[in-house]
Amino acid sequence: MSYPLKPEATADAIGLALAAIPALHPESETFWNWTEPQPNARRRRPADGQTFVTTLGDGSLVLGTLELKDRMLVLEVNSQQRAERGRALIEPVLGQLIGPPLTEARTVAQLMASRPADKSTALSSGLSADEERAVLHATLDRHYMNLLDEPVPMLGNTSPLVATKTAKGRERLVAWLKLLENGAARHASGTPMSDYDLSWMWEKLGITELRR
Repeated sequence: MSYPLKPEATADAIGLALAAIPALHPESETFWNWTEPQPNARRRRPADGQTFVTTLGDGSLVLGTLELKDRMLVLEVNSQQRAERGRALIEPVLGQLIGPPLTEARTVAQLMASRPADKSTALSSGLSADEERAVLHATLDRHYMNLLDEPVPMLGNTSPLVATKTAKGRERLVAWLKLLENGAARHASGTPMSDYDLSWMWEKLGITELRR
């Protein structure tokens, strides 16, 4: 499934949004593995069936991959069921940063014959550093303002504004916001992402006193 990026969306904005999903593990700034948090025991493969399975070095099962390329966010999975799970995982977090996806189905043979994508290619906006910083910060402000009323998987599929009403919800909010902040902090010092300030969200949600 290929999601077109909205004109104001940048690779950094997408990366910060996806950092809120613990099941996604970044391999580069433009590529993520979607893994099974607690892999199920190995199932016996049907004798007359064909499977296509990928695992990481720690044995965790890769359910799919996400990649940014050519102004698209591409989600690749190996079943319709995982496609629906993947959509439910990323769409609430990405919100207005992406458009409706285009879907393409391929056989296992076609998938195995395809060349691995180049994961080292970064997207270029063509803007100056100051312009990119201003656009990115404005985009993230709008994205997270809209997300305040939208269900977030990490918050138990409730919205941040609803989560503030219970002690458990506020606990999840703190973990979510810190995850977002840590995602921004992982970028190199001086880059547009590294100095994005989420203080306004803590204040908007009324949990500034829980920020440590």
